Amino acid sequence: MMAGLLTTTLMADPLKYDLEIPSHDSISYELELDIQHPGPIHIEANWDCRRIVTFRLQSPQAGRPAMRRSSPSPFGFTTNIVEPGDAPWRLSIYVMPGSEPGVGELTIQLPGPPLIPTPAEPSAKDFAPRPAGEPWKTRVADLPETTPVAVAQLVDSVERFRRLVVGPDAAPDSCRWQLDGLRFLAQARDQALRNDAKFDFGSRELFRTIAKDIAGVDAMRRSDDPLVSGPPPADPGLSHAWNRMHRDRVQPLEAQLDRTYDLATGDYAAELTDQTWLPRLVSCVVASQRYFSDRARVGPVKAINREIALDQWDRLLAVSDALEDLSRATTPPEGQTIQLSKPR
Repeated sequence: MMAGLLTTTLMADPLKYDLEIPSHDSISYELELDIQHPGPIHIEANWDCRRIVTFRLQSPQAGRPAMRRSSPSPFGFTTNIVEPGDAPWRLSIYVMPGSEPGVGELTIQLPGPPLIPTPAEPSAKDFAPRPAGEPWKTRVADLPETTPVAVAQLVDSVERFRRLVVGPDAAPDSCRWQLDGLRFLAQARDQALRNDAKFDFGSRELFRTIAKDIAGVDAMRRSDDPLVSGPPPADPGLSHAWNRMHRDRVQPLEAQLDRTYDLATGDYAAELTDQTWLPRLVSCVVASQRYFSDRARVGPVKAINREIALDQWDRLLAVSDALEDLSRATTPPEGQTIQLSKPR
C-alpha cells in the first residue's frame, strides 16, 4: 500500500485538494481538519476512473466514526458537527487496488462562525401557498381497468423502488444514483400512463442490458456452486487451483459489466447522455459484484465493497425490475425503424 500526500490548491474555506490514484496499488491519504465551530461540514470528491474510494471522518473523541462511506465517483457527504472538540478531526481516504490510474479533486466545506441574521420585512412570497408534493415522491393512484398490462407492471415496479428510496426504511445512497433514477423512472411511468413514453432502440436496449447484468450478479450472489460461492480449500495447492477456476467463472461477468459501463458513458443511448445516474448505477453494480466475488475468497467481513453491496443490493434489484418493465412499456419515436441484418 502507498501513502500519499494531498496537494493543497486553495487554503481557504472551502478547502480544495488534488487526488492522485496510481495504477494497481492501493493508496491512503489522511488530513487533519481544524474544526472550530459547530455546524455542517460538507465533503465532495470526484475522480476520473472507476476505482472505489473509502472516506472515514473521525472526531477527536474515540469511538465510532462520524462518517464511513465507500463509493465510486462522484462522492458527497454532509453531516452536522455538534461538538467540535479541542483537537483536530481526521479525514482518512483509502483507494482500493485496481488497474486504472486516475486524478481527481477533493473539496471540504468547514463550518464557520455563527451569523446573526438581520430581521427582514415580510414579503408577499412569505404568504404564498406552498407547492404540492413532488410527483416522483408520491404513489400513483389506483389504475383504471383499461391500463395495458405492461404499463401496470411498470407502475408496480417503480412503486417498489420508490418505497425503498424515499420510504421510511430508506438507507444512505453512497453511490448517489437513486434519487435521480427515481425522478427519471417516475417521469417515464407518468408518460407511459399517458401513452406518451417513447425511447429509441439504444435506450431500451441499455435498460435491458443493465437489468440483465444485475440479474447475472444476483445469480452469482445466490449460487451454491462451490467454485462461485466458496470458500476455497484450506490446502494451499488446492486453494491456488480454486482461485484460478473461480476467476475463470466470474471473469466473463466482470467483462460484461465493463462493456455496459462503456455503453452507459458513451453515445450508444444518445438521448440518455444527460442521465448521469446511469453510469453511477452501473459503477455500483460493479462494486457490488466485486464484493460478492471477494466474499467467496475471504469471507463476508473482509471482502471489499461490503458496505456498498449490503446497502444497495435490494435497491439494485428493484431498479432492475423497473428498467426491464420500462423497456417493455415504451415504444420507439414515430418514424424510427430498426435495421436488422440478413441471416447468414
